Amino acid sequence: MRTYIRYEQSKPPRAIVLANQALSLVAMLPDIDTLPLETLRQRIRTLAGESPTG
Repeated sequence: MRTYIRYEQSKPPRAIVLANQALSLVAMLPDIDTLPLETLRQRIRTLAGESPTG
């Protein structure tokens, strides 16, 4: 129970965060050639965890 409480009160493990980012990039691949450059930049900033105004 203590491990569960500790996990719930902290950020997810870095491996999980990186896996989610990789999956998000893979999902974006089909659109890369058709999206405007600024939209691509915004998505990459979002995946990197930065604010869009940044």
